[in-house]
Amino acid sequence: MIPGDYVKKRILRFGEISADEIRKRTTCFIGCHETLIAASEDGHRTDPFFQRSITYYGSGKNGNVSLNVSRRHQQSFDPADNTTGEEVYKYSDTHGDMIKEFFNGEMDKLLQEDPDALFMTWSQEHWILFSEKFHQHVICANDPDIVSLFQNKKNFKEYTKGKIPVADFEIMNGKEILYHIKQRTFPHEREVVVQNPTGILGVGTTFFRKNMSPDRLAQLSSQIDEQELYVVSEFVPNIGSPSTCVMVSNNETAIYPPWMMAIGENSGSTAGSDLGAFTALPESAQQAVKKAALKAAKVLQESGYRGTANIDLIATTGERHPEALITEINARDPETIALLTLASIRAGVRSPHELKVEAHYAERTNFVDEINQIPPVGRKIYGSYTRNADGTVTVPSEHRHRNLEGLDQTVSEDDIAGTTRQQYSYTGFIF
Repeated sequence: MIPGDYVKKRILRFGEISADEIRKRTTCFIGCHETLIAASEDGHRTDPFFQRSITYYGSGKNGNVSLNVSRRHQQSFDPADNTTGEEVYKYSDTHGDMIKEFFNGEMDKLLQEDPDALFMTWSQEHWILFSEKFHQHVICANDPDIVSLFQNKKNFKEYTKGKIPVADFEIMNGKEILYHIKQRTFPHEREVVVQNPTGILGVGTTFFRKNMSPDRLAQLSSQIDEQELYVVSEFVPNIGSPSTCVMVSNNETAIYPPWMMAIGENSGSTAGSDLGAFTALPESAQQAVKKAALKAAKVLQESGYRGTANIDLIATTGERHPEALITEINARDPETIALLTLASIRAGVRSPHELKVEAHYAERTNFVDEINQIPPVGRKIYGSYTRNADGTVTVPSEHRHRNLEGLDQTVSEDDIAGTTRQQYSYTGFIF
């Protein structure tokens, strides 16, 4: 890999600060939801590693400053809703400047109070939103060339081919794909998955199935850009979609307990994660998933990447393919990081964020035994409920057994028949 001189000039790197020094300073988390660093089932207490947090959505309490509380920002970005890919991109384009202004303003306030404060981001790409004067306060960030290598599905598949188990694929431009659709020669005798290399949150991944109706083919073809390159692979029959988090340091790689991803019935996006459900897979599939994830961790380590990464896989039927195939490597914390934090605290070991600091700033680490002590117990659930004008709460029946009073995160406000109602999102943790 080409050395990331651009980053080395701007963020704190190994040798410039120690893990012990970081522990002495105020550390602020920056990310989408405060619940990413929740460390209790009700979501009201954050990971003890952090003293402050700046988030899109949060409680505005316990050291948190959030866009939705400070600005009463009414924009749904709840993974459990029916937000379409188009709306996600529209949201990002429309509100990007506001988000930058908010983050930079709050970071400036914090540094005026505490000039030695440090910032850790949920996503490796968040820190590029910050003004340059804040870059030297960012910790645990990787070389953006390496991050880009793994975040881009085309580059990731080409770079890791032969190193980790992935489905066979080919690179096709949008014009070729549209031609095959028009000529009814695609998908020729097979079901295929077409992935936009830069798609996020499931957006940009399209399934072309045999015997699709003309209307459905037309709808899907409208999402294909003639000038774009896509990753095209055969649809692999599978028994589930596990995911896991790996920790990578100079001398170690480790895997956290994997979980099964629950997919929203209407939205197609992640609706939750279940550590225990993974143990229901056949033992051979479980071992195949863990072995594949550790291979991915080794590839990350060799590239120079350090810290946490999210590995998405499919557990196959094992008939024509290996029992586990890697579909994505996300160079960031998983959305399930809070669940892993809770499980870590219950097991009496350090949180993933504290171990991530060790992975970045200690010459040698010793975290494998700690991580191996974490039991595969716990679920994380996304949902929404409505608080009516009279103070009553309306909850979908299937959510009534869940933790409804998590973080008070307003996501929308509507006038219906003259009665104002507010809808909230929540993240529940169940053990």
